[in-house]
Amino acid sequence: MRLITEPYLAIGLPLVGGTVGSILFVGAGGLIAQDNANFFWDDTLNFVGIGTSAPVADVHIKSNTQVEIRQETFVASSVGSTIHFNKARGTVVAPRRALNDDVLGAVRWYGAQAADNVTNATFTNESGTFGMTMVEDATASAVGAQFFLSSVEPASVTSSNRLIIDSTQF
Repeated sequence: MRLITEPYLAIGLPLVGGTVGSILFVGAGGLIAQDNANFFWDDTLNFVGIGTSAPVADVHIKSNTQVEIRQETFVASSVGSTIHFNKARGTVVAPRRALNDDVLGAVRWYGAQAADNVTNATFTNESGTFGMTMVEDATASAVGAQFFLSSVEPASVTSSNRLIIDSTQF
């Protein structure tokens, strides 16, 4: 029996064979493994990549198949799954109130764009958005906002609001 007096794996110790950005996991046969093409941490930007080793957002998912994000809630109440979009000015340690015209959160769609069906496409121009915008400076007793839906006309790259729902219309 071998007595181990030093840890094999600990924060700050070198890992032979590891790659910068690797998120280690227990792989086949119980061995430490890495798969940077599918699970990657950018320690400079603090971004995680799933399906990419070059994430460009806090969480970047890239796939050659349909991507589904699922949240399931099992509780004994009427509360269901929720996605929160929190908006503050300032910093994490010193948040400041949201102001008039601040976008509180939005979902944006981009269609891949190219000159033809053989040229590599990019995702440069937004095709549509829905979101929520403040209509006043937020206070403890005033948090007025409006929902918006925007899209781009055919043969254009300019997005325009198509629907706005606020306290005066629906």
